[in-house]
Amino acid sequence: MTTTARQRVRRTATAAAAVLLATLLSVTTGTPAGAGSVCTPAWSLMPASTVAPDRNAEVVGVNVLSATDVRFTENHSHLGTQTLTWNGRKLTENGPQIPQPPWTGSSFQADRGSFDSAKSGWVKTSLLPGYEPSTLARWDGSRWTLVPGAVSPTPEKGAATVHDIASLAPNLAWAVGDTSDGGALIERWDGTEWTVVGHPAADRPRDTLIAVRALSATDIWATGTHRDPDTGLYQPMILHYDGTTWTETALPGIESGGSLQSIAATGPDDIWAGGWKGTESQPEPLLLHWDGQSWTEAPAPADTPGGKPVPPPVRPRPR
Repeated sequence: MTTTARQRVRRTATAAAAVLLATLLSVTTGTPAGAGSVCTPAWSLMPASTVAPDRNAEVVGVNVLSATDVRFTENHSHLGTQTLTWNGRKLTENGPQIPQPPWTGSSFQADRGSFDSAKSGWVKTSLLPGYEPSTLARWDGSRWTLVPGAVSPTPEKGAATVHDIASLAPNLAWAVGDTSDGGALIERWDGTEWTVVGHPAADRPRDTLIAVRALSATDIWATGTHRDPDTGLYQPMILHYDGTTWTETALPGIESGGSLQSIAATGPDDIWAGGWKGTESQPEPLLLHWDGQSWTEAPAPADTPGGKPVPPPVRPRPR
């Protein structure tokens, strides 16, 4: 499988989990108690590209600030990245776009992002995985700038990869991913630079963190995958930050293995994590719920509308 194919498989599985979580949260929170009618979510199609509708484009990120301020990020096959805003009536291109390094062509791509306000946010950018470090594009309300991550690449170890970002304020953001020599990665932005933060999965080979959500500066969750050193199976993993320390939280036993790739929350006692369990050849949807005290597995559909979910393969480490 090529690098591009791996990226698309990862995005497809992650997007499916995110849609499943969003639909679940909409259904369970959209109807007030005692209401006489059921709120039925509905989707409608809208043109996503305003610059080159005839070009191959892929929407890779969406951030909702309000009903009249929704930010989209997309990649174009030949035109690099593009950021768009929905104002409640129409979709328009943002002002200055994310700057693209010279001579990178279609290898330069954007991915997930996070905004804490209309004037402060981040979008993850990168070249081909394994060749260059993940960079982070910073939005200050008027322009984008590329900011290096906390881990610099070396010939021996290669580069680190950031998979997701959670922005809380102009001087506070968190990013998660993994390092080329093994171990999950957590970085913190202090308004000036990104620094590596210690946590339980930092030194465990093949562990990775895929998604992060921040309810507040003292309530942050990150999901991903842990490889059991005894069985070799990949197991779902969730870490929590209480404002002082990152700790690993206990999860229901899932003997068949799996991974958590998405997380969504309506409050500190209503959090959902989604992914897959089983094997790559026979995966099944996995949903976990946090009620403020513990994680429990929730029933999930046996099949998605397009068939069984496809688990992304573990990202190959550069040699």
